[in-house]
Order: sequence, then structure tokens, then C-alpha cells
Amino acid sequence: MKWRKIRKSILVAAIITLIILGVILGCYFVRLLKTNDVKSAGSVTQTTADKELYAFLLSLDKTMGEVLEIDLSNYRKIDTLDGFTTSEYDDLRLLDIKMQIPSEYGDSILSIYLNNDNTKGVAPKQGIAPTKEFNGVYNMYLFERDLDKDSKFAWKITENKSVEGEFKAINETVREHFMNNRTAENKSQ
Repeated sequence: MKWRKIRKSILVAAIITLIILGVILGCYFVRLLKTNDVKSAGSVTQTTADKELYAFLLSLDKTMGEVLEIDLSNYRKIDTLDGFTTSEYDDLRLLDIKMQIPSEYGDSILSIYLNNDNTKGVAPKQGIAPTKEFNGVYNMYLFERDLDKDSKFAWKITENKSVEGEFKAINETVREHFMNNRTAENKSQ
């Protein structure tokens, strides 16, 4: 009889503990969902930082287009940033473009612009110049649909225009970070 009471007490204590843990975990997950941005195909929530980054990249793209004499108004920007992408362009295989363009430390996020009939485009990207002075390199990759059925890519890079210019950063902290952390090779040239 005594053992039954002890087992019953242990069982009741275990059930109460599980209920309390369930309530605590439930509250934690509700709080987590409320504090984090939820990004899904149906509804995109963008943080202020996302919007600032997007505005900065638009401004940088415009600067590079002007310097390299490529009128970006002839193209439409295809949003490839997480949180801005839509499934509308999945069939275009835009990742093929990104795979063909080298990326190095300090490069800006690659932007992609397409013409209205999705046959040609441009992809501006800023890098860090391999010089002692801290400058940027503006690159504009021109590409078009690859009609070669044997090609592993849906797009082919047809030209790369490049010119040295001012390194632009979203804020001074980011600029100083890249200026102070360039490769030793760049600092010595």
C-alpha cells in the first residue's frame, strides 16, 4: 500500500512537471515567433536593415551603371536578396549567372537586371581593388541566354566591363571593416 502511494505521488509530480515544461516551451516558441521576422512565400516581412541594404544596393548599382555607361533603366531588377525573392523567376535559372561570376572577400552582393523579354541582362558587382590605396572596382557583367543545348548553364557571360572607383559601403563601420581587413597582398601593393 505504501509503495502505491509513493508511485502515485511520483506519477503526479512527473505529470505536473511535464505540464509546466510544456507551458514554458510554448511561451518560448510564441515569443520567438513574435520577435523574429517570418519569411514565407505568401508574406514577406522585411526588417529595416533589409530595406536599408536594398536601398544601398540600388544606389550602388546606379553608380556603377553611370560610371560604366550602361543605362540600367533599359532593364528591370530581379530581386535575388533573401526576403525579396519571388518564385516568379524560378524558371529563369538565375543562379547560373551567379555561378559564373567570381566572388571574393569584400565584394558587394551581385545584382541581376534583365531586359523585358528575358534574353539579355547585366549583373553589377563592386569589389576591392588590388592596390595599396583602398578603392573599389566596379564590374558590370553582360550576359545573354545560352541557346547551346549542350551547355550546362542557361546563361552565358558575353562581356565584363570594369573600372576602378570609390569603394562604397552601406555605412562607415562596414567601410572601415573592409579597409582594415583587406588581404596583406592588397595592403603591400
